[in-house]
Amino acid sequence: AMDKTFTVSVTICERTYDGVSFDAFDALEKARGQFEPLGWLLGIEGCALRCRMSGMLRDMRDGMFMYVSAPAGATELPDTVSTFAPAPLADLATVAAQRAAWLAAP
Repeated sequence: AMDKTFTVSVTICERTYDGVSFDAFDALEKARGQFEPLGWLLGIEGCALRCRMSGMLRDMRDGMFMYVSAPAGATELPDTVSTFAPAPLADLATVAAQRAAWLAAP
């Protein structure tokens, strides 16, 4: 198997923040770790509180897609969305808030 490397570069106010990792979502988190402490949130689904990553999606889709949280009691697999698709401001959260929400999910 060929090892892949993903780079996510985010430019804010003429400064670029790079994340490099084994999948696109992890690279995104590494970039976010640099600019979120400065008060910036990125308006994409990968930063949305309602979306979560799964090991299976990471393995099969290189972190390029995430699950949209299903309503409580749902029995089917949740919908997927592109990690880099636009997301509404009201849905955005920090890496820490996202992880806390995933841990709290049933």
